[in-house]
Amino acid sequence: MAEAQRRKDQAQRAVAASTITAPAAGFVESVNTAVGADPSCEEPVVVLRADELQVESSIDAATLAKLRVGQQALVTVPDARARGMTALEGLPTSAVTPGSRDQPVSGEAGSDVLGAYSREGEGDRTAGLGGQAARYLMELRLPVPPAGVLPGIRAEVTLTLDSRDHVLAVPPSAIHHDREGDYVLVLQCDDIEESGECRKSVPVRTTVRLGLAGDRLTEVISGLAENDSVILPAPEK
Repeated sequence: MAEAQRRKDQAQRAVAASTITAPAAGFVESVNTAVGADPSCEEPVVVLRADELQVESSIDAATLAKLRVGQQALVTVPDARARGMTALEGLPTSAVTPGSRDQPVSGEAGSDVLGAYSREGEGDRTAGLGGQAARYLMELRLPVPPAGVLPGIRAEVTLTLDSRDHVLAVPPSAIHHDREGDYVLVLQCDDIEESGECRKSVPVRTTVRLGLAGDRLTEVISGLAENDSVILPAPEK
């Protein structure tokens, strides 16, 4: 009896001194076995997830053509009020079929790609997939996720493809297109009072040459001067 008790005490000390090591670094998401219960082979005792996260998004062909391995990307997570930097470790190699479960959906898990792109080669953005614009799946690793960022949360990815300093720029909604090219409507005075003040202004079509186009502003290389009054469309109700 004393020998059995000794073995029991020895076994308990061994259990107390033992350490369970996970096969990979990460976080414990759930514990499915109560203390003292016998674990079952049908259900994991502990569910882990990796401490590294991945952002999935899709980009168009024109943007893909301007990406390069190692390019820096800013990942912003609005719900967590967090942001972090990462880099492209590889370029997309296949298109995302419209309507597939792998295609990121705006407002759900996935992300939106932001950034500037050149208008040159813009026609390539409509290739393939039954006449619909081709999209390519892009994956970005976050080796050190910002605090508060969890799997499934929505993120925004900003890729700076090119940049210009000290340029004239207008909102994209101000730009119109027809067979003659790109143009904006500029207010010009049609009736000047003797005092020199303008009594009446009229919209005048002004041809412009465009450069980089971003989400909020489009560069105007020529056709406009600083302080020109460009007409914007009325906001939708």
